[in-house]
Formats: sequence, structure tokens, C-alpha cells
Amino acid sequence: MGNFGTVVAVAIAVFAASLGGSVVAQAPTPVAAAVVTYHVEPLAEGELPKRFTPAQLAVLEKLNRRGLEHLGRLTELIVPDMWPEDELAYSPLPAVWPWAEMNPKAIVVHQPAQVFGAYEYGRLVRWGPVTTGRRRPPRRPVSTTSRGSPRAAGAPTMTRGC
Repeated sequence: MGNFGTVVAVAIAVFAASLGGSVVAQAPTPVAAAVVTYHVEPLAEGELPKRFTPAQLAVLEKLNRRGLEHLGRLTELIVPDMWPEDELAYSPLPAVWPWAEMNPKAIVVHQPAQVFGAYEYGRLVRWGPVTTGRRRPPRRPVSTTSRGSPRAAGAPTMTRGC
């Protein structure tokens, strides 16, 4: 899906007992996997449940960025040329990301592709579409707080948007 060095936002959720150091994002190590290719197919009204299995419909929801109730309203669908059983094969994110291997859990948001990836010890376990909003920062103040105690995570901070 292109150069992953262009990842604009990376949110990392680490659920370890202690952080013990800083986490630095690195480019992913390529992993040999079947390359899934796609094509656009016309879709007639009412034919969606006749043509695709429930598992295929779940993949089509992610690929076309529409829920099942809205998928049938499309006139064209993005459809894979082959249907691997592993849903992770359709992800534009790498199957393994070395910088996350030391963390039990990590979340990656790839803004250019508008997808997230959930990793466990550096291995992709779930992915899906996201909507991250506009590129420009908000005009109102943005508040961020920690769920932990203020002593452990620092006091809540206030950041002024541009």
C-alpha cells in the first residue's frame, strides 16, 4: 500500500505492567504473503446476498467502507480477484511490524489509507477502516487526559489548536 514511512499518526496502546523505555516507530519488515488484487464489479439491486457468502460480505464491508445496510445501495463494488480465508490477507498494513514486538498490544492508524491495525507482539490480529477527520487541526482547544493517576501519567494537559 505504499511507503509506510508516511504514517502520519501512530497511536500506541501498551498494556504491559511497566513501560520501561520509549517506543520508536520503524518501517515494517516485509513478509512474504499472497498479494490480493481487486477489481470493480457492477452491482444490481437485490443481488448482494445472492452472490456473496456472509464471510465475503464482511470483507466487502471493509473494502468498500460501507456497512451491510448501505453496501446494497452501491452500483459498483470493489471485489477481490480471489477470496483468501484469512481476513488479514486483505489488510493494507503489514502482517508483522518489528517495533511492536516488545508490546503485548499496539494500535496503528495509517491516515493515508484510513485504516487501523491491531497488533499483538508485533503481529497483525485485526484491521479495519477508520475515519480520522480533516487534515487541519481544530480551531478550538483540545484537552487530553490520562485514565491513570495524575502522578503516574502527568497532569491533564491542554493543547491549543491552530
